[in-house]
Amino acid sequence: MSFVRLHKLITYIVASVGLFALTLGDVLRPPLIAAMGVLVVGSWFVDERRFLPVRWSRTVTGLMAVVAVVQLIRGFTGTSVLTLSVEFVGVLQVSRLYHRRGALDYQHIAVLAIIHLLAATVLSNGVDYAVIFLLYVVATPWILALNHLRGEIEGQHALPGATITDGPSPEALGWMQRPLVGGGFLAGTAVLALPLFLVTALFFLLFPRVGIGFLSLGDGNPSSVVGFGGDVQLGGFGVIRDDPTVVMRVTPLPMPPDPAPYRPFRMRGTSFDHYEAGRWSRQLDEPERVVDIGERVLLRRRPLSEDTHLSVLVDPLEDPVVFLPERTVAIDVDPRVSNGVVVHRQLELRSGLDLRYLEPDGLPFAYEATTAPDDDAWDRSPPTWDARSSSLALHDLSEAESAAYLQLPPGLERIEALTREVVAGAASPVIMAQRVRAYLRDSGTFTYTLAQPDTGDRDPLHVFLFEAQAGHCEYFSSAMAVMLRTVGVPTRNVTGFVGGQYNRFGAYYGIRNGDAHSWVEVFVDGDWRTFDPTPAARSLTGPAEIPVLSPLRDMMDALRTAWQRRIVGYDLRAQIDGLRAIGGFLRSMGVLGGDDSQATDQDSAFQSLTTRSRGATWVALAVLALLAVLVVVAFRRQRRAEEHTLSPDARRAQQLYRAMERRLARVGVPRPPARTPTQHAAQLAREQHPGADIVRAITDVYVSARFGTGHLSVADARSWRRQLRAVRQPGRRAGIRTESG
Repeated sequence: MSFVRLHKLITYIVASVGLFALTLGDVLRPPLIAAMGVLVVGSWFVDERRFLPVRWSRTVTGLMAVVAVVQLIRGFTGTSVLTLSVEFVGVLQVSRLYHRRGALDYQHIAVLAIIHLLAATVLSNGVDYAVIFLLYVVATPWILALNHLRGEIEGQHALPGATITDGPSPEALGWMQRPLVGGGFLAGTAVLALPLFLVTALFFLLFPRVGIGFLSLGDGNPSSVVGFGGDVQLGGFGVIRDDPTVVMRVTPLPMPPDPAPYRPFRMRGTSFDHYEAGRWSRQLDEPERVVDIGERVLLRRRPLSEDTHLSVLVDPLEDPVVFLPERTVAIDVDPRVSNGVVVHRQLELRSGLDLRYLEPDGLPFAYEATTAPDDDAWDRSPPTWDARSSSLALHDLSEAESAAYLQLPPGLERIEALTREVVAGAASPVIMAQRVRAYLRDSGTFTYTLAQPDTGDRDPLHVFLFEAQAGHCEYFSSAMAVMLRTVGVPTRNVTGFVGGQYNRFGAYYGIRNGDAHSWVEVFVDGDWRTFDPTPAARSLTGPAEIPVLSPLRDMMDALRTAWQRRIVGYDLRAQIDGLRAIGGFLRSMGVLGGDDSQATDQDSAFQSLTTRSRGATWVALAVLALLAVLVVVAFRRQRRAEEHTLSPDARRAQQLYRAMERRLARVGVPRPPARTPTQHAAQLAREQHPGADIVRAITDVYVSARFGTGHLSVADARSWRRQLRAVRQPGRRAGIRTESG
């Protein structure tokens, strides 16, 4: 493949990866993405060998000025700065692809691609960003090397009086039509990605994240899940039952040795007390902020030794809910790091035991829930928050609470008559609740379905109870809550999740969007108790699963979870823990001059681990050493392959010039990496350096034989090497002999 075509291909790969990075985070609209894709494909067919006219350059510049003005106007009208910036840098890259005249333009394309990578750090913190970053790490050495080589060729064969806007000369284009580099060159430069990646990893470990949102300019894209905001319209849950996206991961601590493939965790989210025309809302919504809670919030009592523990990781949602498993007695929330300072999370408890975390940072919210092992250990007294003790105190329902949890709209006489028929003869609220649940769930009168009944302008509960007699969980829970209220039993409608599919790759239970569920809490015997009136058929109507794709989906979710926990969530606390672990490891190896007995108690757990894994450590060191050897071998093979593709004259010229560079370094005038051979020879001549004439003559021979059609015989190469001895330090003169022309 010719150099010019290879350079163009690599440039388009880098530019396309950068433009793809801009599509992360749903900032760019689909029509703009489609238009940019079509324009990029079209730009490939612009033939750079036919110099683009100057008027074309002016037209492109004028169009970009118009785009900039339009973006400024949109900014004054309230459009997000992040959206405007991403759109502009994307359009700017497309314009550069239509304006590829010379090496400088290709450098602009590479720089814009780097800017796109920086933008992707704001647009996404997922695995998709990791893939883009790895592509950049591999492609960056290619584009830098090829851009530098193209600049050298254009500089060596530039026309007299030409400027950078004139593009390469015909002679330079002719050279670039040759296969100057091959697969060995690409393989060798790709190896440079390894030290680049290691340096990046080192910076990552030494400098923790400042927090997601530092450059987000106020934009964010939390997941949207129905049912956890301020209200719920009856029927909302049916549309998300087929969504298999995992939004929550639950890990029992410790995980059983043989975990069940499915474990239905009931994760409580939001409760609603007011019902009107098929819509649930919250009237009792007085918040009680929990400030400086430390790392533990007590909900019922202090945890006991027989209690169980669940580690929970919730994706960012539109409403920052702290989901509570059944019989939760306490939760432990890790503090976060803000500006290098450990700050405890602030939680807000609302009426109805609805817990929210304040100041979402766009990262998954992690906490540990402590639950009572069984109903016998569960304190059934009704809770209310006591800010002084940071726990829930106990009392009966207040007058306002009783009124809220018994509220009903007018026109429910038919439902009340049905309820009294169902609970006839019941002497207590718990018996009433059990009979209503049995009527809805077990009688066979009602069936579970995701189909939405056509209610028209009528109350959806009447349609559900007396006509359709089929619906999803929200209909069943709403029917039970309203029916019990008609006979004087306080109830509230609750939304959350019920599910848990074991992910063997991540060793946790994944709860999906489609596991969203609704049930009822009934005030019975002085406490709120859970009743689920939805038929068991609900568990058979989950998100559609394709057996072949399920393991792949689990593996990708485990990868995303590990990325969020280990990479995106890496902060100062994680760095301190890591450094402490490294210190314990070095002490266990005797590097720090101590032994295991000198370590602190905080390091003891890690010491026991490292003591058992020293063999694995030496294996890892051996692997790193092997990688270093492979890098050296690859570089040498690449150099030999490059020399093998050269003609004998070009190879001799290359070896001669390398010998001269070594001589120049010894006499104190090495060629800087950013200076071309021709420029260095001219600089030595201007400085009147001894031997400048010899340097200029050898440089001309090198350029002619290496990049042109000149010849360099073995005898001439030896003669020039002998004359190199005359190149000395300043103060000693040297001349050029004519024996080799």
